[in-house]
Amino acid sequence: MKDFVIYLQPKPPTTPPKEKYSVEELKSLPSSSTLTELGLVKGGELSFVRQTEFLNVFSYSGDFQLPRPQAAGGVAHVPMNFNVWQQRGGHFVASFMAPKKLSKIAIALLSYATHRDPFLIKPVQLTKSDFISLKDYILKRGGDLKQLIFWNIRGSSIGGAKVTQWRLSGSALEKFPDFDEYLKHFPRIRLLGFSFKPTAECRDIRFRIIDWGGGQFYSPADPVAHEILQFLDLFDNTLIPGKSSSFKGL
Repeated sequence: MKDFVIYLQPKPPTTPPKEKYSVEELKSLPSSSTLTELGLVKGGELSFVRQTEFLNVFSYSGDFQLPRPQAAGGVAHVPMNFNVWQQRGGHFVASFMAPKKLSKIAIALLSYATHRDPFLIKPVQLTKSDFISLKDYILKRGGDLKQLIFWNIRGSSIGGAKVTQWRLSGSALEKFPDFDEYLKHFPRIRLLGFSFKPTAECRDIRFRIIDWGGGQFYSPADPVAHEILQFLDLFDNTLIPGKSSSFKGL
């Protein structure tokens, strides 16, 4: 399982990547004072790894401050390394295997490196409408709805019982009785989980995404570039009005 966070870039990257970008460069910007997470890092740099036809691939490395009750002062700086994937012709970026706060620093650095604005690339905030668009697109392409959490259900009932949240898990949840009615009735979707069967282009893809843009990528355990691209392409095809990806993926 790989934790991820997806981000939205309003436009494709405009600046060709150079080899390395340091956190010190980011700290030197006047606007970086609002990025309070910078106080949690020691050193740190974003390195350009490679470029494919549709992706820029980066690696972030550096020490990150984590709570450690047994350490002096109750914290410890732990070395961390993770990848960041950026669509070259699309609108989405993803970090994998990074704490949320550290991911925010790496993405700010990437945003400055490729857009000259550390705050242009922002976390995705999924609305109920976004989730439904994602669900419709995935089911249309033969995917399977595996997990669903309704959130902040106020004054609603299921089978006569009052509920504040409702969790479903299994397979083909879209076939659950009155499923579409529940989608319409409950005001907020917190999480959706999906799976795709293997294709000629990629292995089986299985993930879940939460409304703040984070989630877990379950399969494949070691996704390669074109599988990451298919994953990001889902959001480009569902959340960007009128977008038609040049990549023939999912």
